[in-house]
Amino acid sequence: MKLLSTISAIVLPIIALTLFVVQIMSTNNLAQDGSTLKAITDKTNTLEFENERLDQQIASLSSLLVVHEKAKAIGFIEAKHFLTVLQGQYLVALNQKR
Repeated sequence: MKLLSTISAIVLPIIALTLFVVQIMSTNNLAQDGSTLKAITDKTNTLEFENERLDQQIASLSSLLVVHEKAKAIGFIEAKHFLTVLQGQYLVALNQKR
């Protein structure tokens, strides 16, 4: 009986110390994970804001007015005559006989 109490007097403090160290390590890992999550969230928010800004820039640069002005600047001219093919009309090539 005395041997059992001596062993338990040695083993129990070692187990308690081991559990204490494991708890400290787990707490440290959770704190690091929290800071990593915050950094990733901040980066995600920054990229979402940049994507919105780029979407707005694309929309403004691809507007018909901007495209028209750029086309004029590189030498395109407006067409004087337009050909419109309505539904039910056929192209000439389809109606020609050989």
